[in-house]
Amino acid sequence: MKCDALPRHRDAGFTLLELMCAIFVLTIGVFGVIQMFCFGLDKVRALSDTNVAMRAIQNEVETLRAAPFSELVAGASGFRSLTPEIDRFVKVKPEVRIEDAAFALKKVTVSLMWSGDNGRQITKSVTTLIADKGI
Repeated sequence: MKCDALPRHRDAGFTLLELMCAIFVLTIGVFGVIQMFCFGLDKVRALSDTNVAMRAIQNEVETLRAAPFSELVAGASGFRSLTPEIDRFVKVKPEVRIEDAAFALKKVTVSLMWSGDNGRQITKSVTTLIADKGI
């Protein structure tokens, strides 16, 4: 007696090996996306730190430009202006260096140094000339 059953095809469905390969490929893709997301977050934070530093430096330059020329004494000192955002930096070191450039002219360099990720030293600085407006 013969049974009239439907013929079975070997490729009718997914095998366990095909399913495992598909899951492996998807997992690698998800890990890649997560890694790129973390990399992007690190870069956004670094850009934010640079933006805060440059804003603090620009604020200090404007404070020095508004000060009387006689108060701009040659030498190195800290910031005169208050920028509370730089308190979030690690080992922050603000510096203002004033030099005599020419008659009635001062060369001012404002710099900010801090420790970034993995202890890397980051320095941002701006140099400008300030003239005596009373002449």
